[in-house]
Amino acid sequence: MDCGPQQFRSGLSARTIFNDALKQRQVQVNPFTGYRVRAGNPQERRYYVPIRTVLKIIESWPNAYWRLLVALGRFGGLRVPSEALSLRRSDVLWDQNRRVIPSPKTQDVGKPYRVIPIFPLLRPYLEDAWNLAREGEEFIFPENWRRRAMGANGWKNCNFRTTFEKAIRRAGVEPWPRLWHNLRASCESDLATSFPLATVTKWLGNTKAIAMRHYVDPTDHMYELGAQWLPPGLESKNNGPGFQTGGSEGGAKSGALMAQNPAQQQEAASCKPRHDETQVKTSYAFITSLAPSCGLVQIP
Repeated sequence: MDCGPQQFRSGLSARTIFNDALKQRQVQVNPFTGYRVRAGNPQERRYYVPIRTVLKIIESWPNAYWRLLVALGRFGGLRVPSEALSLRRSDVLWDQNRRVIPSPKTQDVGKPYRVIPIFPLLRPYLEDAWNLAREGEEFIFPENWRRRAMGANGWKNCNFRTTFEKAIRRAGVEPWPRLWHNLRASCESDLATSFPLATVTKWLGNTKAIAMRHYVDPTDHMYELGAQWLPPGLESKNNGPGFQTGGSEGGAKSGALMAQNPAQQQEAASCKPRHDETQVKTSYAFITSLAPSCGLVQIP
């Protein structure tokens, strides 16, 4: 039997529910095993969340833990709630500018954790929550948050979506599809403009295939570079800003240099924001200079 796209969500959910029931020995057979599910188009629910939008929401929220939770999704690339609420104080390696991320989702496949830089845009919110912890506390987030997020069968959303959506509307922003997932996907799209995809997927804990299908999209910055790109070997005296002229060697290197130089000039701990079409051009140096400040961040 074949399921069409309109039946995709219900068919997949029913099969998953019965698979869980099989594992718990509550049923003896999964009646949906014979169904073939054609995946829908993930582009339909994918949305790039601009950095300035997230900053507007975060800075309108007085609760330091909620600010950190949103920042961990958008500026840290974490899964919410499972990875964010699993973060221990001992996982934050301040002296190395790194953080160890426990990964409940991938621990059964031999990947219980991964190591990610502490990106500049994340640091101030992590420091705020860190300073609120009482002596002897093991986790970054309060224990009552963790209890609410743990269900009988593992992590659950514990109304994070509802509370987050209310905060988004209070900030005067229209909620986007898949609130938490698209924060993480936007972070991965930003990282992919500056680092090799193999490095990015290692940091965020997915595969290249999954990243390309569900997370990474070309950013506006890449479109800007593409608008100035010329085929290798093409000679021109006016190739535009950033291009080298004077022979085939210069032409061949022109496009590559434009794409590679930003990544070569940044440290591994940097997270370069992309330029959304709703954003004015903002230099990376200006963005990162805002990170140490925990006050209101304004981007012209």
